[in-house]
Amino acid sequence: MSDIELQVVDPFECKKIVPALTRAAWLYKFREPRYGWIMSLATHGEPHSGNLSLGGFRIAPDDRASLSTYSNDAEALGLAIGMEHKIAWARLIRAGGPLAVQHLDNIVGGKCVLLPSKGSRVGEPLDSVLLDFSIECFQKFERESGLSFNTGQDLGHGLLSDGCTYSLDYVHQRYSGCINTDTSMPTADGNLYMLLGMLKGLRIDLSQAKVGIIGCGKIGGRILEHLMHLNVDTAILECLPSRRQQLAESYACQIFSEEEHQKFFEMELDALVLNTNGGSLTRLTAQTIANNPRIKLLCGSENLPFADDSAKQILFDARKLYCPTELGGMFGFLAAAEVFYCSLEDKPFDMTTVLEATKRLEAVGREVVQHIVRNNYKIDFPTAVKAIYGDQS
Repeated sequence: MSDIELQVVDPFECKKIVPALTRAAWLYKFREPRYGWIMSLATHGEPHSGNLSLGGFRIAPDDRASLSTYSNDAEALGLAIGMEHKIAWARLIRAGGPLAVQHLDNIVGGKCVLLPSKGSRVGEPLDSVLLDFSIECFQKFERESGLSFNTGQDLGHGLLSDGCTYSLDYVHQRYSGCINTDTSMPTADGNLYMLLGMLKGLRIDLSQAKVGIIGCGKIGGRILEHLMHLNVDTAILECLPSRRQQLAESYACQIFSEEEHQKFFEMELDALVLNTNGGSLTRLTAQTIANNPRIKLLCGSENLPFADDSAKQILFDARKLYCPTELGGMFGFLAAAEVFYCSLEDKPFDMTTVLEATKRLEAVGREVVQHIVRNNYKIDFPTAVKAIYGDQS
């Protein structure tokens, strides 16, 4: 695919695409002319700096890509901002596996978002050709940018049309910068420990708590398993009928469909854990949560959870504690970084070291919530984190 087109968009133009950018970002936009595929690769890494640009490989879900307001470039830049926030939080609280924590100052946030055409999504006839295009984009990005590149698990991956090869394995076999390690486990465990810490900070006993999980795929499912093991009363909001059926067959808990979301948010819940594909916190949803006197906190790892910027202020004004999902969800990228540095230093990767490191978030959640309560809810979660651990921005 030597005829791939590349356009490099500088920070000035990137800010026009996403005005929320506060730190310089670059966009490498690749286009495959025959099929019309677009790969938008965003990074906070300055060209030829030698930084490691890290962020997942997302194949844009059709339910988002089909929206009239969808922009693949804006999606990549917005997600790269989220990755940069995750890295900034990790630097601030010094979290990570034994190797990654030593290299946090060299890692920058990035994201690659692939927009396929009909017939080329994973499981469709042209899927391997689409992935070959992606690999060529990654290789060309490294040559053009002078950055190291590390990517991996995100939305849109699965079994290829050959019926036997997983999409990330296919890419990993042909491009070493793609990590095929399952990062959902450390992401979920980080979620869990942040949740437990926040509940402890509010002195809510687990035996009396009720938790609502929004989105119960791989990450939400692992959190659910942990909560069931701890005998925590749990309710689930899940949009996929097939997944709801699986959950109903395996767990004795209340399960709600998307059509029942209003009823779900009006339940007597102490905490909400956000793990859907994005945009779960609309203004209306935030107002419903604000009107529910029992809901005290929100956390999770959902990317771009706020569909409306005003929703965050609504939650704050209602004294609902919201932990940024970039903080609660940071251990997915930290696992990928650990794999990268283990490979670089020719050391074996041990997932248990990363899972052990996720426990750091329990203390963070507890200490931050206690600080907010002492300040009579006049400061938000990020402000409290910076007050406790030092603002390095």
